[in-house]
Amino acid sequence: MATNGMVATSQPLAAMAGLRMLMNGGSAVDAAVAAAATLNVVEPQATGAGGDLFALVYNASDKKVYSLNASGHSPAAASAEELRNKGMRSIPDNSPYSVTVPGAVSGWQALLDRFGKMSMSEVLKPAIAYATGGYPVSEVISMQWQGAAAKLEASPSGSELLLDGRA
Repeated sequence: MATNGMVATSQPLAAMAGLRMLMNGGSAVDAAVAAAATLNVVEPQATGAGGDLFALVYNASDKKVYSLNASGHSPAAASAEELRNKGMRSIPDNSPYSVTVPGAVSGWQALLDRFGKMSMSEVLKPAIAYATGGYPVSEVISMQWQGAAAKLEASPSGSELLLDGRA
């Protein structure tokens, strides 16, 4: 499929999105962002634009490794002291307090600005195409969605996300 580059992801459609960027003259960062964005569509339970991004990028021109921490922050009004005052010793996964301000998309943009050859709109094209045109769901993802059906059914509005009451 390619002789001068490689893209590896958990989903073939995402790997192909990244490979397309390389085949069109993009950088490794262009490929990584395209693959990550596509994973948001085809494997949404494992990754998301509403999450964090951590990256190490080797720049061959100056032979340096650059790092980026685009992890989310707590909302400005939240503090550990406030939560302790509410009697919380830990934050449950399904609590609104477990949600951070997303950092992934700003991280994608920062990486593209520094190391990319393509625009955000160019690298998002494969993800947008899958989101609007559909895609085949892999067996692994189908099984994971089925496993999550009970959690959705238990949620007041979660069952609305199920088609015909099933995952």
